[in-house]
Amino acid sequence: STHGWLTPTKDQLFEEHPNTPYACGSCWAFAAVAVVEGITNLYFNRHIDFNLSEQQIVSFTPKYTLITFNPLTYHTGNTCESGGQPSDALEYIANNGIVEESCIPYMAADIDSSNYNLSMCTEYVSIQDIQSVSSECDSLKKALVRFGPITGTIFNGSNGHAMALVGWQEYSDGTTDWIYKDSNPWGLSGLRKINSSSATTLGSSSRASFASCLSYTDLDRVCVDMDGD
Repeated sequence: STHGWLTPTKDQLFEEHPNTPYACGSCWAFAAVAVVEGITNLYFNRHIDFNLSEQQIVSFTPKYTLITFNPLTYHTGNTCESGGQPSDALEYIANNGIVEESCIPYMAADIDSSNYNLSMCTEYVSIQDIQSVSSECDSLKKALVRFGPITGTIFNGSNGHAMALVGWQEYSDGTTDWIYKDSNPWGLSGLRKINSSSATTLGSSSRASFASCLSYTDLDRVCVDMDGD
């Protein structure tokens, strides 16, 4: 990664068949995974650069269901089709951990969790807590400095898109550029800048969550504080 402690940008479109990319509304999963990958590097003060599984999040995160027309029950949240909440994804990771991409590869599809066997995955990352933070500017800046990346849903009218908030840039006119890691490689190598004066706004505090504390299963990795911080 060329962006500080972030991992490389990934693409929520399915890349195995570039001529027929499958659309998947999985930005909520990518935002949460970007946060966990980023805080892993921060926690160990080195570029471990885990590539964690967004497909696990899409397939395993509990769905909001709607009782519908027999015999079908439709999923109405935390799916490719309907999108989801990054805070739900972080809560799932806190409760269950997340495995590496190599164990559950991204398919950009609503594949049921019954198709996977997590016990076959030998390594996973887990966070111990998630918290909400106010979308007020100073609160976001303090949380970024103290805890690292934050998930957030950006709204432009009624349309929402989840990304990982990773920094900001202030200007003499009093406005701020919020810097996000997106779930596609466009723009500034996958980074987006959104000015605070634009009509696009960050979602409510319940949709801006950060992860704190972390554990993982690979005991061969050792955290060494080389710079005394």
